[in-house]
Amino acid sequence: LLEDRLIFSDTVGNKIYSLDLGQSKELHVIRDNGGGLSPEDEHWRAEPGSNGLALFSNPEGEGSTANDVLVCQHADRRLSILNLSTGRMGPVASEFNGKRLNGPNDVVLHTDEVEDEDGNVAMRTYAYFTDPVYAWLEKDRFEDLPYLDDRVENDGPGFCGVYRVDITDNSISHMAKVELVTSEMARPNGITFDENDLIVSDCCQGAHLDGCTSGTSRWNVFRQRAHVSHDDGSSWLHSVTIEDNISPELSTGGCADGFAIYRLDDESATYGRRRRRAKHILIASCFGGLCIVDLDV
Repeated sequence: LLEDRLIFSDTVGNKIYSLDLGQSKELHVIRDNGGGLSPEDEHWRAEPGSNGLALFSNPEGEGSTANDVLVCQHADRRLSILNLSTGRMGPVASEFNGKRLNGPNDVVLHTDEVEDEDGNVAMRTYAYFTDPVYAWLEKDRFEDLPYLDDRVENDGPGFCGVYRVDITDNSISHMAKVELVTSEMARPNGITFDENDLIVSDCCQGAHLDGCTSGTSRWNVFRQRAHVSHDDGSSWLHSVTIEDNISPELSTGGCADGFAIYRLDDESATYGRRRRRAKHILIASCFGGLCIVDLDV
């Protein structure tokens, strides 16, 4: 949301729209070719457009305004910044360790405390994003099949990852350093934060993938630990997995996709004393439709 406008992507139609939520209810195309599709790829790409979006306001960044939007681009296989006022777009991140990304899928902003070598602590703004296989989907093979993993191996970074980039001082004219958060998920998709916990949905639905069970929706929770890292250098440790299971016979399909966290005030009485606390609810598209998960249980 930007004031009274809803900004969203049409991933198949390759456009970014703005919907006026006020009286007019007008729908406008604010960006054609939102995913950066080239003519030579048009005949095969099933989802060439932009996908996840995040409003980005950074007064410290050169040329950055409250009208900047981070854009996950499938066809261009990069994370970019779009200025809604000028229409100008530029890349933020397009590769990891010298290899092109698969195609960023969803993005969220989070401010972290960072300690430098001298022990000084500063607040930095990071864009966290997922990079699964869906930018490789073909029109004639619109399924999660082994050819997607072949493209990841031969033309991408070799895995599906979750990354972050420091955009505190970023603008349209600067590329950021890409850091790996995790490479352990088969199909990382939606992403957001619940306070300092990073939650990533796993849209694991390919029958050829280990651990993918039809009817299972899965969200993985990661927590950052200082001075602790995996072999890949990431300090984010997998804390817990939340699962929802529905019989495949009762559903038309789907998987754990985009989601959001809502914090609701919950008032209860215990031994005559009333107390209030924030209740954390995950609302997501998932296998079979819509899932509502109480994160406090």
